Amino acid sequence: DISGARTLTYDHNKALYVAEPPLMTYLSEKEVYIIIKMLMESRGLNNQELDQIIDKLVVSCLATDQEQVHFKNIINRERIAYVAPRHGKDLIDKVWEIQEHVENHSVLEIDYTRVTGGPVTRRVVPVGIVFSELYFYMIAFLVESKEERLRKGHEEFFPIIYHINPLFWLRSSLPGESSS
Repeated sequence: DISGARTLTYDHNKALYVAEPPLMTYLSEKEVYIIIKMLMESRGLNNQELDQIIDKLVVSCLATDQEQVHFKNIINRERIAYVAPRHGKDLIDKVWEIQEHVENHSVLEIDYTRVTGGPVTRRVVPVGIVFSELYFYMIAFLVESKEERLRKGHEEFFPIIYHINPLFWLRSSLPGESSS
């Protein structure tokens, strides 16, 4: 129960005040450990971004200073084995920017490089972001007329999945345009 009445009692063993019943809004060390393990195993973030999140998660635990030091030692031993993405670039801001465009139903112009080597520019409406197998992806619909779709042999709209990586650039949201 996170909304009920509580009392504070002093726990002499832990040398801190404890809410009774316990607060459910804080993450336990076990929960933070699981989240950190998932983040590290996903290998989706560079070292700096991962460290920032880990530090914030560890501090968010309801634990004494001594318990936090012990917990940080556990995490640091695990952290040694982390293999960051080869590109080493920051992705948090880029992924968040795309998410804001998803929420605003923005028409975006994106530049990226095809796997086969050539540069491409597309006008798209992003509809979501997914994470799978080490990478973030933007799901979007191309902005094109019915004639363009038919010329390409596509009668229906279908989403396209774009790999969000350091070579993927949002050039601009086009002013005055929206998908709605």
